[in-house]
Amino acid sequence: MRRRFLNACIDHPLIVLILTVAITVFLAVPIPEVDFSASSETLISHDDPDRVYFEKIKNIFGDDQISVICLIAEGGIYREKIFRKIEDMTRELKEVDGIRDVVSITNIRNIRGEKETIELDGETLEINRLYKGELVTEIPDTPREWEKLKERIRDNPLYTGNIVSPDGAATGINVFLEELTEKQLYEKDIVGKINEIIEKHSGPGVDISVTGIPQTKVLTSQYMKRDLKKFIPYTILLIACVLYISFKRGRRINAPLLLVAAAVAGGLAAQSAWDFVIPLEQAMPAVAALVLFLALFEGRAILLPLAAVVLAVTWTVGFMGYMEVKFSLVNTVLPSLLISIGIAYVIHVVSEYYHERPESEEPEDALKNAVYHISLPVAVTAFTTMIGFASLTVSDIPAIRDMGLLAVFGVFCAVLL
Repeated sequence: MRRRFLNACIDHPLIVLILTVAITVFLAVPIPEVDFSASSETLISHDDPDRVYFEKIKNIFGDDQISVICLIAEGGIYREKIFRKIEDMTRELKEVDGIRDVVSITNIRNIRGEKETIELDGETLEINRLYKGELVTEIPDTPREWEKLKERIRDNPLYTGNIVSPDGAATGINVFLEELTEKQLYEKDIVGKINEIIEKHSGPGVDISVTGIPQTKVLTSQYMKRDLKKFIPYTILLIACVLYISFKRGRRINAPLLLVAAAVAGGLAAQSAWDFVIPLEQAMPAVAALVLFLALFEGRAILLPLAAVVLAVTWTVGFMGYMEVKFSLVNTVLPSLLISIGIAYVIHVVSEYYHERPESEEPEDALKNAVYHISLPVAVTAFTTMIGFASLTVSDIPAIRDMGLLAVFGVFCAVLL
């Protein structure tokens, strides 16, 4: 039964090719929609008591999407030039789409009680009237007014250490974002616009920096994308070099191999030294050209193994799209992992083919014998690997659970191809 099925696949390559192309096209459709998620929420169980409490607090006090800008000025912040700068930054930040509110020293509320006398039935009474205006109604223009402002800030613990440093050298600007999904955060480019405003107002004697959960999410997402764009092309090329050395007849270390190896080493060194990333849509054609270059020099045996693992990764990423699973801090390693696992299966098949070929008159017979003999061991190996990854699907942590599901599907695709 097994031999008959395998022989049928080998005897009808056109049907197999058409099915492979059809599945690839179907699974490739949602790939452009696969997004990245740098949220730590995927690393915490939905039923975790701390997470439940955190969600409760967010519902009461609002979302935690806050960016904090720190401005440090030489000579202190209590100068008209610095206050004008803070005032301008506050106004510009408020105009950014996706920012709900901005609180700085120039617009923060100053809620306090002020004594006031009133006349009631001929009697003079002293009362405390609630004042809730802004701390700075006008920027001071005399030394005496500056001292009054400093004293008012020092006397209120809500300001000192929160919005202004005790020594008066630094101040903070709190930026409150609207409740946005990660996709909306990236699409609106709020973090990028905040950085533009900071860069605009930075200068000699003024050091401005920013931190916060939005910045962490965006930077982590950028790092994940950069790592994928960097490692996938180099992984494919390095495996191509290993396959070339393993299956080439005759002299295995030659000029074409050395040229490709030099291109890989040079490209990786250049990207690491100058910290730039080549987009995948530009890198993959270059990878394909280098692989074909090796194939022209008695390296045709590397083409089908590489095609199989690349298709396995493509199918898995497409499956992610249909399942609406994002790349996270955990499953970012999945493409490189599948390439490494899948190439091992292909190496077993190709090695068995070369082992069987001298004993057979026809290459087709050698292929049938090789696939038949190696299919069961490879299938059992893949099955045990899938069981190992399937154990992750019972985890309470969403990211690990998704990783297990995707890895099982990816290994299945790799052994099928």
